[in-house]
Amino acid sequence: MDVSAVSIGDLLPHGPAMTLVDRLVSYTPTRSVVAADVSERCVFFDRTGVPAWAGIEYMAQAVAAHAGFECRLRGEPPAVGFVLGTRAYESFVPEFPRGCTLTIGVEPQAAEAGFAAFACSIETDRVVAKAVMNVYRPSENELARLLESSTAR
Repeated sequence: MDVSAVSIGDLLPHGPAMTLVDRLVSYTPTRSVVAADVSERCVFFDRTGVPAWAGIEYMAQAVAAHAGFECRLRGEPPAVGFVLGTRAYESFVPEFPRGCTLTIGVEPQAAEAGFAAFACSIETDRVVAKAVMNVYRPSENELARLLESSTAR
């Protein structure tokens, strides 16, 4: 499926200031690939690159792009989701250096009742980070209740 004409901003439910990924490279129901060009525009950039701990956010945004594309296929706007945590985040580099392109792959492993797990990897010329990411997408009613309770304080 050709995804080259799809803007990443149309797939993620947050604004450009926090968008770290640049484009959806490919999509299938069992695997999506997203690319991110490491530069000073990244909110996490620090002198020579982006610290490897930010890989968790790159992975989260790749998961969001995968889910956002599925919403698009159904004619829906991208849904809000939450990262619940990661299992076994492992980075093989201390940072992602300026000028490199990260290729982030995400593969759904399990999904039930709004909860899902994705196997994630980040590659440059080799795998530089990997993890399993656990996420949750609340229903519209539950999201409304969460937003209402957070603004009521």
